[in-house]
Amino acid sequence: MGVVHFAGGGGSLGDEPGTFLTFCTGDIPGRIGSFDPAGILRQTGAMIGKRCLHGARRRPKKCLCHTEVSDPWKLTQRTKNMAGMPNPEFLRRAIALATQNVVSGAGGPFAAVIVRAGKIVGEGANSVTATNDPTAHGEINAMRAAAQALGTFTLAGCVLYSSCEPCPMCLAAAYWARLDAVYYGASAADAARAGFDDAFLYGEMKKPLGERKLPSTQLLGEEAWASFAAWLASPNKIEY
Repeated sequence: MGVVHFAGGGGSLGDEPGTFLTFCTGDIPGRIGSFDPAGILRQTGAMIGKRCLHGARRRPKKCLCHTEVSDPWKLTQRTKNMAGMPNPEFLRRAIALATQNVVSGAGGPFAAVIVRAGKIVGEGANSVTATNDPTAHGEINAMRAAAQALGTFTLAGCVLYSSCEPCPMCLAAAYWARLDAVYYGASAADAARAGFDDAFLYGEMKKPLGERKLPSTQLLGEEAWASFAAWLASPNKIEY
C-alpha cells in the first residue's frame, strides 16, 4: 500500500498545530502521487475530519492511514511555497514506493518521483524482473510516466527524487530529459552493499574503453555517419 506523509516539524508541513496529513494512496485509485492534499481530499470526497480514509477512528500520528487536516487551504499553499526548494516529503514518497515494491514482490528496492511546480507528475518503481526489461529502473519508469503525463519529451522544469543514487544509465537519462536537479536517498555504495552493481558501473565509466569489462569496438564508422548526414540535411527533424 502506497503511503504519503505530509507532516513533521522544523519548518516542514506539519509544524503548525492541527495541520497533519498522512493518507493511503492505495485507497485513491488514479490519484497516486498527486501532491495537492486539499485537492485530493476534495475531489475524492474524503474530507472526513478526524477519520482516516479507511473509516477508522482517529489514530496516533504514526498510523499510516490517518488523515487529519484542519486547514487544507493552508497546507496546499505551503506546498506551493516549497515548490522551489528540495522537499524531503517527495523523497519519502520515493522511498515508500521502493519499499512497497519489495514487500509486494513486484521488483527491486528502487523507485522515483518526478516533481514539477510542487506536484508529482510521474512516479515509477523498478520493474526489471516483472517486465523482463533490463532498462525498467525506477527513475526511467518515473521519467516515462512524467513525459507521458505532460505530453512532452523534455522534462525541463522538473526535478527527480530517487530512493537511491541513480545508476549511470538513469543519470544519463536525467541529463537527456533535461531535468533541473536530482535528489536521492541511499548512495551507490549502499546499493552495492545490497548486491547491486551501481558502484561497479560508475567505476567502469571512469576507465578507458580498452580496460572496461565489457568490450566496445567501433566498426563501419564512415558508413554509420550516413545516418547523421541524413539528420543534418532533414528539414523535418525535431531537435532534442
